[in-house]
Amino acid sequence: MLSIYKTCKTTSRVALPFKTVNAIWKRFEDLISKYRRLKNEKSKRTKRVLVFNEWRRLTGLCRSAKTLAELLHVTPQAISKCCSGRSIMCKGVYLRYLHPDMEVNIDDWFEYLDLIQYDKMCGEEHFYFKYSKSRKRDKLTANQIRSLESSIKNKALARLNEFYPHNLRVIANNGWFMEMDSNRYFPEILETNVDGESINALDIEIANYYETNLKEIIKELCERHPKRKNLISTQIMSSYKRGHYELAIIGILVQVDWICKDNLNKHFFLKRKNENKEYIPSIVNDLLDVQDDYFKVFITPILHDCPIFVHYSRLRTYPSDLNRHEIIHGTDIDFGNKVNFLKSLSLLKYVSDILYFSELCKKNRRPLEKYIYPKSDWV
Repeated sequence: MLSIYKTCKTTSRVALPFKTVNAIWKRFEDLISKYRRLKNEKSKRTKRVLVFNEWRRLTGLCRSAKTLAELLHVTPQAISKCCSGRSIMCKGVYLRYLHPDMEVNIDDWFEYLDLIQYDKMCGEEHFYFKYSKSRKRDKLTANQIRSLESSIKNKALARLNEFYPHNLRVIANNGWFMEMDSNRYFPEILETNVDGESINALDIEIANYYETNLKEIIKELCERHPKRKNLISTQIMSSYKRGHYELAIIGILVQVDWICKDNLNKHFFLKRKNENKEYIPSIVNDLLDVQDDYFKVFITPILHDCPIFVHYSRLRTYPSDLNRHEIIHGTDIDFGNKVNFLKSLSLLKYVSDILYFSELCKKNRRPLEKYIYPKSDWV
């Protein structure tokens, strides 16, 4: 078009009358204006694409089907088919066009927006796959998915409630606390009843577990509590590596108090009396506000007396003699050993977990059971 315009401009100087050149000029200006308008309208019509993972959670937002097709190495038609529902998934992900009346901020909705919820908001019905590691997957409607999720959740919760609260109390009475991690849980604690005979073998296994995963646990604690990073990773770990277990244990017990102060403005070892006239950590009131059945199972150990924070006059009734009061006030002078260090570390990680996951539950970002229960059991 530009070359024609230049030709006309050159020709007009030589032979064409002024009126003719002016008419041609106006015609070309109209064509250029129409071309730009159509180009702008086309760019406005370009639909952004939402990407959901196999768990049907929002994980990405792409500016167009063409761009996403290039990223996934498929044709734009394959993207369009998946977005419209003619195919269920594309390259292992669910795809949907962003509704023109909706505005999605990826930071606010990341891994929170559920695909079934989104389809319902858009007034659309689609099929979904039940999560499976095998290639053969069941095609289900939204109602079937929700019904199946509810059934599995109830079974899992019943299974947890059968043994877990009791077992968590038993191991806490022996000085240990379990972290909330679906990839690092003990079937012996989850699936069987822990008694006096089995606790000895389990005691050794838990100690080995915390010693083996020490670096990962310290790293996670530092990431969650950056204000405490220097104290945890440098001073406490330096004391531990040099065999100064007394200093390391005291340092950990202090940090247990202060991560609670940072998050809830309350100290862990400042206690209140419960209905059984037991003195339990003051943070329990805040934790009981969390509306999640799984979470309430995991805070069972601190809903009752526990040797780490029980009054020293009742300490001798427990199998573990690791007690914060006796250590800080100098009554116990024989607490400095590796096992007690690992027990105190298990408490710090446990308290960090319940603070972290309680915040997630309150924000309703994602179901807690997806963290604390093996993923293979979920749809």
